[in-house]
Amino acid sequence: MADVKKLMVPWLEGCQAYFSEHIEKAWEDRSLSRMMSNEGPMPPQKKVLDQLVEGAKLCHRYPDSLKHIKKKIGELNSGLDPDWVLLGNGSTEGLDMTMRAFLRPGEAIIQSNPCYGIYSKRAALIGADTITIDALDGWEYDLDSIEASISEKVKVVILANPNNPTGNLTPDTVYERLVKHNIIVICDEAYIEYSGLENSKVPIIKKNPNMIISRTLSKAYGLAGMRFGYLLGHPETIAIISRMVMSWNVSTISAFGAYAALLDQDGLREKARMTNEGRDYIESELSKIDGLTVYHTYGNYILIDATPTGATSAEIVNAVMEKDGIILRQMTPFKEKTGLFRITISSREENERCVEAVKAFFSSRS
Repeated sequence: MADVKKLMVPWLEGCQAYFSEHIEKAWEDRSLSRMMSNEGPMPPQKKVLDQLVEGAKLCHRYPDSLKHIKKKIGELNSGLDPDWVLLGNGSTEGLDMTMRAFLRPGEAIIQSNPCYGIYSKRAALIGADTITIDALDGWEYDLDSIEASISEKVKVVILANPNNPTGNLTPDTVYERLVKHNIIVICDEAYIEYSGLENSKVPIIKKNPNMIISRTLSKAYGLAGMRFGYLLGHPETIAIISRMVMSWNVSTISAFGAYAALLDQDGLREKARMTNEGRDYIESELSKIDGLTVYHTYGNYILIDATPTGATSAEIVNAVMEKDGIILRQMTPFKEKTGLFRITISSREENERCVEAVKAFFSSRS
């Protein structure tokens, strides 16, 4: 019998398939409030649902190259031409294709800590290493240390705007300095719509072919389960990454739904408005608890540090789940901060329940 493990490429040793325990738990018990995965709380607008149905009627046909969607995305982003756009099965596929196009086994990416955990996982699957640079105490990127870590081995630097889980926007100067190096610079803008596209780094990619922006419809558009994302970049760069595209990687259903969502900018703005209203409420209420630091966010999530209270993130998250049926996100300790947890902004009702649950937890400790 063949030993398939010996046939496996060696850099897969130690890699595991992606698995989200809290999402599994939420699907197993749908009565739980999902305030942990940065999903949108509202179902798709009727315009989108109608087009998802229309797409389903045509599932016996392969989709085309979806130039009409690329054109619309370009229009929404300072009038970029369609050849500046690459579509994917969520922004994660776009990030994966970019890494596969520019990374070899033994080379490296640089990321900042804390950040989205998928970056290093996708690099590892190519056999590439990850260099992680801790953020500064105010969650700003430590740009000096990042630049000092760039070597011949480093081919990609990836920094988000705004960052997850910290919620802070990134100044233009960060990317303007990085693009001067002979590397690929990825700007992950999964949450940019909450603060507005005026905070996007599109003007920088227009001048720098070695910079790419990744986006998704999973967050502000509220279509996480539909799986649709895209990259923005110089046509020459997009053409290189396009060589990695799997045939028909965007389904007919997703294409119909995505186009309808992109056309409905009023619906997007309303979802962003409701989320930002919920953000302001949660930030205001939880800031009243002694010992909590509530970090202002430009995403649909709020990072909170309870370290001064003596409570750990595990204690908080487990208590709120067991007593109130609300799933929050436990964060890995950062430096001396052992009480970090993250709340996904949800509906008004769930936001209010969550605030009361967190208040009750800390009241019980006083």
